[in-house]
Amino acid sequence: MYKWGEMRDDTLTLNDGLSTFMKPSGARLGLLTYLCISFILVGAGIVLPAWVAFHYGGTGLVGLVLIFTNGSTIALAPIAGHIVDKHDKRAIATAGQALRAIGFMGLALPELLPHGIASSVILIASGAIGGFGFSLQMGAISALTQMTVAANDRARVSFQISLAKQTGISAGTGLAGLSIDKFGSSTTAMLLAVLALVAVSCLSFMRLSALRPSGTANTIGFFGASWRALTYLRQDAGALTATIAVGLAFSIIQTTNLLLPGFVVHELEGSTSLFGLLEMIAAIAGFAAVAVSAHQSLADKLRAAVIPLLVTAGLSLMLFSFTNQRMIAVAIYALAGTLWSLSRAAADAALLAFVETAFIGRVQALTTLVTAVVGLIVYSLPTIFAAFSEAQLYALCGGVIAAVAAGLYPFAASHCPSSSSEEEVREEDEPKGPKQIPGHPEH
Repeated sequence: MYKWGEMRDDTLTLNDGLSTFMKPSGARLGLLTYLCISFILVGAGIVLPAWVAFHYGGTGLVGLVLIFTNGSTIALAPIAGHIVDKHDKRAIATAGQALRAIGFMGLALPELLPHGIASSVILIASGAIGGFGFSLQMGAISALTQMTVAANDRARVSFQISLAKQTGISAGTGLAGLSIDKFGSSTTAMLLAVLALVAVSCLSFMRLSALRPSGTANTIGFFGASWRALTYLRQDAGALTATIAVGLAFSIIQTTNLLLPGFVVHELEGSTSLFGLLEMIAAIAGFAAVAVSAHQSLADKLRAAVIPLLVTAGLSLMLFSFTNQRMIAVAIYALAGTLWSLSRAAADAALLAFVETAFIGRVQALTTLVTAVVGLIVYSLPTIFAAFSEAQLYALCGGVIAAVAAGLYPFAASHCPSSSSEEEVREEDEPKGPKQIPGHPEH
């Protein structure tokens, strides 16, 4: 039985499949490099599909591509989670990256075809394929991280991963724009496809074998495995709270992405220069905060304090909503950016700390669903509350996020699963073989 403040160690022993493992620094470097390249592709994937879709079908096609991409992600995420938990993790990470490469190749095809339905279908299909590949590789990477990093070091590594993500996305958006300008969209798409395949070589630093679980998770079907994962979350308060925390952390970003442009224009009477300044300051402050926090003792404290961080981040949205002076807005938004970045990194660290490796793919898929559902709610607010200003919507969203986050703490503290019920689920899904006792590595 595990409580919120405790960590479980699911690092596989030699008998569980970790046969020839390089130095931790080498494996970690490979993991971080792979993730950095993967999120360069995420950043490029924000810019390139929108540019190509607008060029061939205007804003309407851009919206259609985004709708189908998000819809396919919601529909396919549970399947991706099941595949991750059932098969070799490194092979799944490779397959996910290959699918993303195919998705980028699809973005090069419309230039070879006449404008029309064929181009639109190819753009939509490439988005769906790339989204499914991303779901596969993120679930697999979470599992690989658990397998190669000791439990007491996962918080620090999670903060390092967060830095790799932020660096990658920032670089990807800028490089994609530069490449489109210099080489055109089709050449850029092919270059990104090649980069996706090159990233797979980074996994060779993680010399792992037999990464396919040997429990009954391999023998049961999709619906049975999904139900077992839900049962596991219901019985494990720490894992369930970490899952919801990840969704809340992303809801903060979804809220500010939706409301900031209108808030700048209507409340601060600013223009694109102020909007860009706010985004830049928040990004720099957040990156610096995560970089400073990527120290083991501090990362562990922040991981344990993920709920207070989320509450404070929600309150920062409310505080920002009352701002009508530009310099004060910049200062508050910098503080908010710090809290949002720390919340995301801490929530990801909590997920790695509390979710067992046998369930990580399916739980990661559930966080995708939670994030998507929260996003749909957030994006519907201006329509539902049409009479509300951006400031009022900021205050509403911030208050709801803070309240929901605060509600997680007593739940996590009081909801302790019974040992017998939790062991029943764990025995059916965990790999068989010797288990490590935290603090006492097996030789």
